[in-house]
Amino acid sequence: MVLVKSLAGVRVLPKPVFAEQSDNYILSPEQIKFYEDNGYLVIKELIDFTCLYSYKQRFLQICKGIVPAGNVRVVKEPSLVAKNLKPEEYINKIQELLYDDVFITYGEHPRLLSVLSQFIGDDITAVNSMFINKPPGSSRHPPHQDLFYFPFRPAEKIIGAWTAVDHVNDVWRFKSKQVKGVRSNL
Repeated sequence: MVLVKSLAGVRVLPKPVFAEQSDNYILSPEQIKFYEDNGYLVIKELIDFTCLYSYKQRFLQICKGIVPAGNVRVVKEPSLVAKNLKPEEYINKIQELLYDDVFITYGEHPRLLSVLSQFIGDDITAVNSMFINKPPGSSRHPPHQDLFYFPFRPAEKIIGAWTAVDHVNDVWRFKSKQVKGVRSNL
């Protein structure tokens, strides 16, 4: 069991047990070099299907009002709201995931933390946690670097983690390198 302090006091969570996966994920020297050269690394199946399914279900539960949003922020795509669509077709983002009992388990996932700590060390703080939904017909999100918007440094201690809960293809990747520092063009 894990004791976690929350806004409502202390809650007890079962420690996740992944029968088919170790809690640690040790990066190979080739993976580390690829990340250092390109600024990103793809690790397929780092997070198990059961967890991914629970995050997708939680998104749908919040969209449909089955569970209250609580302290997470639900963001709606303005161009889709007026089209009489289902909430999961116009809600494009849920932010502040650390305030949700299900979504918080992503940020606490031992395999994710194992990978991130190999790049930035063990002192990890989540600052911008969100579930992003890309419904058909939503506006395009322009390429950007989050580092530009963060008022804290050092840059080499800031890292982003992105995990798909649905099938994706390689279109999301930039064809140029994601190197250190803020770039004026992407």
